[in-house]
Amino acid sequence: MKFWKKIFLTLGLSGALFLNFSAQAEAKIVTDKLPLLTYAETPIAVYDKPGGKRTGTISVGNSLVLVKIIRDDGWAYGSYKVEGNKKRPYRWFKMEELQGYGDFENYTDKVASDQNAYRTRSSSSYVGRVASDEDLIVVAKRGDRLKVIFKADGNFYRMGWLDKFSLSKTSSESTDGNEIYSDELLVNDATEENSTLENFDDENGLSELIEAEE
Repeated sequence: MKFWKKIFLTLGLSGALFLNFSAQAEAKIVTDKLPLLTYAETPIAVYDKPGGKRTGTISVGNSLVLVKIIRDDGWAYGSYKVEGNKKRPYRWFKMEELQGYGDFENYTDKVASDQNAYRTRSSSSYVGRVASDEDLIVVAKRGDRLKVIFKADGNFYRMGWLDKFSLSKTSSESTDGNEIYSDELLVNDATEENSTLENFDDENGLSELIEAEE
């Protein structure tokens, strides 16, 4: 009996740890900052539906990605640029791969003054302007670079990289990089028709912006 009791206790503890880890991993995906424009740092597989057939790959650094939906299971829906094609395909992909850095504890901060954000950690290509009066969410840190999600000049968000020294000194000292982003995560309804979602670009002026940037 003692042997089996130990086995059950071990299994129970392992299950609790697994559930706790899963909850933490899911909470790190920022779901309420949409629509979101960003670029992939690594090749991202795309699918015809969540868990479905793989249909292609989002390329690194030069394919502007527009994220429109992030489901509570981590699957995201949006469009991306394919070299040589005028029409942007709409596909499903895993948001954890696009956001990346699942071991990082997100936190909020501000920049000391307006700053440029860049496509990837090593890129010199501009992805957007971070305003000093807006909160941003830090989702990764690598060396002297921070990956952040910030509100752009319009009704949408961007994700890119900043120099860590650009953050507000007071805010950086107070959080020390350990404050967990705790705003309520709003999961978007993924049941809308794809055609409605694609028209969203035109309704919000994103089509012209995307065309100009590409």
